[in-house]
Amino acid sequence: LQKQENYVKKVLITGGPVHAHLDAVKIITNRFKGGLMAELARDLHKHGAVVSYLYAPKAGAVHPGDGIQTVEHAGFDDYLKKVLEIAPSMDGVILGAAVANLIPAKPWKGKFPSHDYKPGDVIPIDFMIAPRVIDEVKRVAPNTHLFGFKLLSNVTHEELIRAAYGIVIEARATAVIGNDATDLIQKHVVTKERGV
Repeated sequence: LQKQENYVKKVLITGGPVHAHLDAVKIITNRFKGGLMAELARDLHKHGAVVSYLYAPKAGAVHPGDGIQTVEHAGFDDYLKKVLEIAPSMDGVILGAAVANLIPAKPWKGKFPSHDYKPGDVIPIDFMIAPRVIDEVKRVAPNTHLFGFKLLSNVTHEELIRAAYGIVIEARATAVIGNDATDLIQKHVVTKERGV
């Protein structure tokens, strides 16, 4: 690899689920385990980048493999904290983790008292939209190359591109990769110039 002034040498990659806590033992997450992000981490490492990989193995995330520095997080709040701590020392930040953006507004302290209820009882749980981590990165790391992902499901191409472009502008990202859950292989890289 040739040394270039703007070559991305140190990269933070996040992958796998980012869970929210419902109580001390229950989590809310999604089905994505981070296999493609772990593969990206291995590929960049193989091509000479120094990769730090942020993930949650206890929530089922895939390990990226030997030779890659891993950092574990313990759920949404810890994930946000660690991204913002690590990002300023990175040339590039790739936020590929599948964040649980619906988080309980008031998680139970300790364990949910299921013994106080009977089967069939309906338990109202208030959720809130989590802060968007990508929006915070440029505040602490204004010079890093920032890449994000936007996953929608069963939408038109135009809607997917519009959603990805909105994040590019709001987060001041280098690019956002948009894809649809109905076809995870097809990806569209959207830049601030509206290039796709």
